[in-house]
Amino acid sequence: MTVRQLLMTLMVIPLAYFFLTGSPTATSRSMEPPEEAKAFAEHHFPGLVENLVFTDQPETWGFSGEKGTITFGELVPVYGVNTDFARGTSDDILSGNEPDWVAVIFQDGRPVNAIGTRKSAGGGYELAAVGYPPELPYGLLHVHEGDIIVHVFPVEAYYVYSEQSDIVRKLEADNGTFRLGEPMTKAQFQQALMELLFPEQAKRSSNKLLAVILPVLIVPGGTWLFFRIKRTKR
Repeated sequence: MTVRQLLMTLMVIPLAYFFLTGSPTATSRSMEPPEEAKAFAEHHFPGLVENLVFTDQPETWGFSGEKGTITFGELVPVYGVNTDFARGTSDDILSGNEPDWVAVIFQDGRPVNAIGTRKSAGGGYELAAVGYPPELPYGLLHVHEGDIIVHVFPVEAYYVYSEQSDIVRKLEADNGTFRLGEPMTKAQFQQALMELLFPEQAKRSSNKLLAVILPVLIVPGGTWLFFRIKRTKR
């Protein structure tokens, strides 16, 4: 197992816990990272990249072989999706768990990957991950005020949610570059998540909807048919 595979495995364990157990709803959110998160990033990010990436195979992380100058972008919050929202039982997209604070890694000024920190069980901050899907650094660099990046586990997909417009767009690849996908309403996003993560529940919800709609469609038609026949018999 490579260093990268080990880190990805460790990153999945806490995400799996929140995905399976659900989570409280989010309350207040801030785009400003906590001082402890900034301190962890300042003191540990350079050494972590040095020891984890450049003692492994840098090319597999998106870096060129020569280290060059490594710098980091601003810390941006990345929230997990609320699993109750994905199940269709809550209207809140974001989980109530603390976000990961993720920064783009630049090599000689070129964005190549990302690194994140999260609050630990002990209350301090620890490494969340080194190495993210390549579309995430694009999203981190193009997030606007009022936009929130949402992580959907276990499919490793990232979305940009605008609280002002209630519109969700997926971060996705586009011929070697990256872009925001087609806009979805909050309801469309919820239905897509339910079909992806909880297909049986989505099927039951569709059946319930049909059970409500069909009588509404059938009764007026049946009533019209009844009076039509009755009138004809006169």
